[in-house]
Amino acid sequence: LQIILQAAKLVSRLEHKKRATESMMAAYATLMVFLLFSVKPVSPAATMGLLEAVWGQMCDVSEELDGVPSDALQRAVDAIDAASDMQNAAPRAAIYVAKNQAQPKSKGVTIMRGYFQAKATAIVKNIGTTDANKLIAATAKAAYLKGRLDEFIHLLEHSREGATNGCLVNAGTTLTTRQQSTKLNARECKLKLRTTAATAAPAFKSVTATGYPSMQQGSDSAHNFQASGTANCKLLTAHNTAGYMHSNGAAAAIKVAAGYLTIPNTNAAKISLENVQALQADLGSQPAAWHSAWAAINALQQVNKATYGNATGELQTWPELAATIAHAVLPPSDNTAPKIKDKIIEHFGGHSQETANI
Repeated sequence: LQIILQAAKLVSRLEHKKRATESMMAAYATLMVFLLFSVKPVSPAATMGLLEAVWGQMCDVSEELDGVPSDALQRAVDAIDAASDMQNAAPRAAIYVAKNQAQPKSKGVTIMRGYFQAKATAIVKNIGTTDANKLIAATAKAAYLKGRLDEFIHLLEHSREGATNGCLVNAGTTLTTRQQSTKLNARECKLKLRTTAATAAPAFKSVTATGYPSMQQGSDSAHNFQASGTANCKLLTAHNTAGYMHSNGAAAAIKVAAGYLTIPNTNAAKISLENVQALQADLGSQPAAWHSAWAAINALQQVNKATYGNATGELQTWPELAATIAHAVLPPSDNTAPKIKDKIIEHFGGHSQETANI
C-alpha cells in the first residue's frame, strides 16, 4: 500500500510538471508571435542625398553655359558691323577723292578705299570659313551640356518626400528648397534656357581656359559629396538593397550628368566624380560633353572685335593694305615687300600707323 501511495504521488508530480512545461511553452510561443508581428524589420541604410558642394557647382556651370548662345550672337553682330563699317568707309573715301583730286592726300585716300573694300571682304570671308563654325559649335555644345546637367538636377530636386527624405541637400541633412523661381537654396539655378539676344557674356568663372576649376572630383570618403544621414535618396545607388534596382545591382556603374557623376552598382558604395577641373587638349577618357563644350567656348573667345578692326603697326604689315598696293599700284613682277613699303611712303608720306589717319 505504501508503495502504491508513493507511485501515485510521483505520477501526480509528473503530470503537474508536464502541465507547467506546457504552459511555459504556450507562453513562450505567444511571446514569439507577439514579437514577430509587433516589431518592424530594420531596413538597410539608404544612400543619402547630394550636397550643395556638388550640385551647386553644376548649377554655376549651367548658368554660365546659358549665356553662351547670346554671347555668340553678339560676336556675330560685332563681326557683321565691322564688315559693314569697312564697306561703308570705301564710298566715303571715293567721294573724298572725287572732291579733292588735287590734294596731296588724295592718292593715299584712293589706296585706303581699296583697303576698306579688301578688309570688308576679308571679314565676310573669315566669318563664312572660320568664325561661323566657332559660333555654332559653342552654342550647340554649351546647350547640350547644359541640358544634360539641368535634367539631372531637375530629377534630384523633385525627388523628395516631406522635409526629411530627398536627393538635394544644402549642407548636413537639410533638404534643398527652391526659394525663388530661378534659385535653388540661394543659388541661381534656373534649369532652362534664356531667350537668345545679342549680349556679351560676363567673364567666365566656372568655365575657364583650363577647364571647370570649381567642380568637385574624386570619391566621397568623409561626407563631402553626400549627406551624412537622414536625407535618404535611392536614386544615387544602382543596387536593390538601398537603391532603385529590384533584386540585385545594375550590370555596371552608371554615369550621369554627362559623364561627370558615377552612380555605384554595389551596396553601401558612394558616388564618385570625374576630374574636369583641368582638361587636356586630347579627349582621351575625359567626359566628352564637358570636353567639347570647354574647347568650343575657348575657341569662341578668339572671335572678337579686335580681329575685325583696323590693323595696327607699320602700314606695310597690314595684309589688306599691302595686297591693295601689290595688285593695284605695282606691276605683278615688282610687288615685293620693299617696293610695297616704298609706295606706301610715296603715297602716305611715311609708313607709320599714324600716317593712315587721313
